[in-house]
Amino acid sequence: MIFFKKTALAIILALTLCSVRVAAQQRYSTKEYIERYKSIAIDHMNQYGIPASITMAQGILESDSGNSELAKSSNNHFGIKCKKNWTGKKVYHDDDEPNECFRAYDSVESSYRDHAEYLDQQPRYDSLFSYASNDYKSWARGLKAAGYATNPKYAELLVKIIEDNKLYLLDQSNGAERYTQAQAQSKPQGNLTRQEYIELYKYIAIDHMDRYGIPASITLAQGILESNSGNSRLAKESNNHFGIKCHRNWKGGKVYFDDDAKDECFRAYDSVEESFQDHADFLDQQPRYDKLFTYASDDYKSWAKGLKAAGYATNPQYAEVLIKLIEDNKLYLLDRNNGLHLYASHIKAESGIESSFESESNVNHHTTYPGKIDPNNFKVAEQVINGYSLYTNNQTPYIVVKDGYTLQHIAQTFGLSEKTLRKYNELKTSGEIQLIEGEMIYVARKQNEWLGNARRHKVREGETLRSVSQDYGIRLAKLAKINKMNKTQSLQAGTEIKLQK
Repeated sequence: MIFFKKTALAIILALTLCSVRVAAQQRYSTKEYIERYKSIAIDHMNQYGIPASITMAQGILESDSGNSELAKSSNNHFGIKCKKNWTGKKVYHDDDEPNECFRAYDSVESSYRDHAEYLDQQPRYDSLFSYASNDYKSWARGLKAAGYATNPKYAELLVKIIEDNKLYLLDQSNGAERYTQAQAQSKPQGNLTRQEYIELYKYIAIDHMDRYGIPASITLAQGILESNSGNSRLAKESNNHFGIKCHRNWKGGKVYFDDDAKDECFRAYDSVEESFQDHADFLDQQPRYDKLFTYASDDYKSWAKGLKAAGYATNPQYAEVLIKLIEDNKLYLLDRNNGLHLYASHIKAESGIESSFESESNVNHHTTYPGKIDPNNFKVAEQVINGYSLYTNNQTPYIVVKDGYTLQHIAQTFGLSEKTLRKYNELKTSGEIQLIEGEMIYVARKQNEWLGNARRHKVREGETLRSVSQDYGIRLAKLAKINKMNKTQSLQAGTEIKLQK
């Protein structure tokens, strides 16, 4: 009898240990977590405008990639507490205080859905939806500012998770495919060819063109030139692909190389993607490059000459070298609408496609009007595309709404997503919008300031900061920043609004 008891105990112990091992083996890695839930995050981005990268990063951080006690016991992957209006299931866990009430769900999918609706319906998060769905940094800072979490480093943690795992790729068109492609590409052991370099980083270049207005062709040409297609010692040892030196305000990693002078300080990065990001931020934030952003994002020649004039490099032939790289490799195709398709077609065909490029819907010649635009006094259209008369204001193309126009059809005609079109015009990111006959709808990103002669605008009765931004073709956020105002702040008739920095 004792023998059987011992045997039974041994079996029970073995089964228990086996269960423990199985439980331990069921821990998700961050990569597995992303693969499991990225499609939901992308779906919610399309429905609500929340960046897929933000959803994934919050899920990873709040649930420890699905491994936290709260996530496993109640499917709560976003740390959302009960609040007064919650009528669903509840669980209790220690958090900022002992025994706090958290929401419980029947499935992880229900937790993801509640997270999207929670952000969409809570007024304190309204300002987040004014940011683009690929502007994950603004979303991260906005979540922290709105009080989503008490951790003072919450925004920085989200951004680090996004950049370490390349989750920003999910925010782009065909994001799932781009993310999968990036995961499949292992770091090359030998030297990259120029074509391999372009294929590796063209998506980032196009994303930065959409976000900052820097031509994708310029970003890639600078990367090719400054890093020798990723093969230079500086690129390989410190991921610095743009030759950016430390300067006084740099607090990141540093390496030292001989350049114009001996033993100069260069910035070092944890990844190539971080170098590309810093390059975009560097051009966007340095005042000496401000003039570049008055050029169109397909005007690579002006950008190349402007970079040289602003002192990006000491080589007197810098602009010419960039232009030659762009034209030899047809990188200018990436600056156009549907650029990835055009460039891919060129690579496949190698010839014979260029004759059709001129039929693409691009506005190549812009004019700057000398004063305030009167929407009821239109100039002669510069171009007519599929029935839409295209005009230019502040070097930005726009159409004038007529009866029957819809955002969806306008976006399709000009090769944009409806979400991008809404972003260009600072319209709400979701829900139906009834266009008003006579209003201006921009089909490209507006400028950072007014490029004409007028420096100020006197507010008329009924005007808002957004209506002024539309009249002058200035981005609303930039106009608000110039005037140190909130984007929704009311305007008083007779006051003056600055149009330039």
